[in-house]
Amino acid sequence: FNQVLLATLVSSYFKIVLIAMM
Repeated sequence: FNQVLLATLVSSYFKIVLIAMM
């Protein structure tokens, strides 16, 4: 699996979680 794509997905996921917690 592409590591750059994985890092992008993980950072996007955490961003969505942080926005949802607010």
